[in-house]
Amino acid sequence: MKKSTVVLVGAGGYGASYLSEITDPEVPTELVGIVDVFPENIKNMPDGVMCYPSLEAFYAEHKADIVVVSSPLHYHFDNTKVALENGSYVLCEKPLCATLEQANDLVRLSEKYNKLIMVGYQLCLNEKITEAKKDILNGKFGKPISAKTKTIWKREPAYYNRCDWAGKIQVHGLPVNDNVVSNATSHYLHNMLFLLGDKPDSATEVSDIKAKLFKARDIETFDTAFLSLKAKSKDSIVDVYMYASHAASDQYPVNFEIHFEKGVLFLGDDDILRFEGAGFSHIYGEINVNNVKTKIKAVIEYVQSNIPPVCHAKTTIPHMTVVDFLAKQEVTRVPDGFHFDEIINKLYDKMELEE
Repeated sequence: MKKSTVVLVGAGGYGASYLSEITDPEVPTELVGIVDVFPENIKNMPDGVMCYPSLEAFYAEHKADIVVVSSPLHYHFDNTKVALENGSYVLCEKPLCATLEQANDLVRLSEKYNKLIMVGYQLCLNEKITEAKKDILNGKFGKPISAKTKTIWKREPAYYNRCDWAGKIQVHGLPVNDNVVSNATSHYLHNMLFLLGDKPDSATEVSDIKAKLFKARDIETFDTAFLSLKAKSKDSIVDVYMYASHAASDQYPVNFEIHFEKGVLFLGDDDILRFEGAGFSHIYGEINVNNVKTKIKAVIEYVQSNIPPVCHAKTTIPHMTVVDFLAKQEVTRVPDGFHFDEIINKLYDKMELEE
């Protein structure tokens, strides 16, 4: 297999995982540049690779088949736009951008340049998830009825102090909207909407969103969310619930359930995806969320073999619709040190927004 040329935007933080994968001799990629305003913070900087202060500066001297955008999220929109305008394919780390307006603009640009923008929601690329979605689309479980997910991940103050944009509404005049739903736990809401989508590469439309938002830290956005919405899945209207919090006493495994006419598809504490019904059951297997290799492989297949990614900009619109709604809602401040573990577990069982 020939090598695809890649420029990596943002090589610190999570970008270090991309850097390691792109420079792996077994991966058919050639790193032709890095864009990072803090090159001194890049670990394992490859020999002979130039670091540029901006993507525009890179394109003034070079071209690249693929741009991997792993910059702070408030720069995702501009970097993705510049990459498309210069003829590159894009793999953008989640979330795609900061606002619904930006997301819609990127969908239009994607259509203009005839290049899907791949987004790093790796659950959509997980073979266990894609196998389950095939079964859903084939009607194996009957019509979907309801869905719910909970993510309880303890985060200390250091989490919000690690950078200048964490928990912010905007920074440097750019929208960020960094919160527990838009960024940290976005995989799990997006995954449910993706599984309920009526095509292999679509997510379901959403409406009738309701939410209770809280913060137990001195941040601009919120660290805890209870939300419900209606999702249109083919001919069914599905009740969807999400419970997510960083204000917790501990970190717990992620759970989700989708209830169908014939049974329940669920991810339990053991991180194994299963379906259990009255007449049959099936174990899909363990879910591995943190898999950069899968994302890099998918974008290479798109560039070299024209195999389109199932997770692209358009599939993020339902999630970004929720993010846009939440950005306009009131947030209740609770005392520092307040923990939502017990409340979330009770609400999750009942599928309600308040006790």
